[in-house]
Amino acid sequence: TNLGSTRTAAAPPADPGHAVNTLNSIFWTWSAAGNPPGTEFRSLDESGDSGWVANATSWASGSKAANTLYTLQVRVRDADGREPPAVSTGAYASIETPSGVDFQSIGASSITARALGPFANLTAGFSGIRLSNETAGTDSGFVQVELWSSVGLSSNTLYGFRARARNGDADITPQSAVV
Repeated sequence: TNLGSTRTAAAPPADPGHAVNTLNSIFWTWSAAGNPPGTEFRSLDESGDSGWVANATSWASGSKAANTLYTLQVRVRDADGREPPAVSTGAYASIETPSGVDFQSIGASSITARALGPFANLTAGFSGIRLSNETAGTDSGFVQVELWSSVGLSSNTLYGFRARARNGDADITPQSAVV
């Protein structure tokens, strides 16, 4: 007697995340979660849709705004067209790298420096600017403002400053040149 046969449903994608971000794209990744070759995956976020792609475990999604949070949704379907619930995760596109530093005020024992931007969504998530006085070995820590006053300095002394930024996920940019 032929009783028929069926296959098990596809497993949801595992470990969704992002590998590389730029100012206008996010490279999303996930695991196939043991699904066999030929399983189709579909990725969506606020600015695009990959469509159904066999064996896909990554997707480069473009058209992003700097330092803006995007949510990835990954779907899977098996050979019978069944789809388990989607998995999702979020990531911020990169923030702009500071182009340098300028000085707002210079006193006998203090210098107020400003990171040169612009910087998108500076108050989002873990975003921030870190200004550092390389000569004195001090810095602002990552703060959500573009100004910092380095105090307790010696008068008539040359000091070098630089800046870096981080996006809402705390991904850090390269430092600017010392000014």
